[in-house]
Amino acid sequence: MVAIRTAGLALASLVGVCNDSIAEGDDEVRRLVSEEYLEILVGMANERFVANRERIARFEHELFNKANSGESWEEGDSRRERKRREGLARRGALMRENGDEGRNNIDEKDRQIALTDAALISPLGLENDI
Repeated sequence: MVAIRTAGLALASLVGVCNDSIAEGDDEVRRLVSEEYLEILVGMANERFVANRERIARFEHELFNKANSGESWEEGDSRRERKRREGLARRGALMRENGDEGRNNIDEKDRQIALTDAALISPLGLENDI
């Protein structure tokens, strides 16, 4: 089971207050913003609903493509190591382009990995067929 939550396109704005009286049914709602401001907020909210719908559709498409592609799940530790190696490979490629400047910024082991892996990984981050 997977639960996914995002607040990336959330919208919150105080637009009114409700004064509850002791007598049941005597709720008074007082608007704090103008009608024009409410219209602007409704427009913004509707735009965000459309954008959220598009994001959900893209996410579902990618999720189902992954699920149906037969690819296995990449565990966190192996992904972290792969990303580290790819980053070091990119750094190695940059070091070679810049005449190996900045070699003192990383330790020797990482530098060797970077220089070795840079030959195996294309600029797009994909492994070359060897």
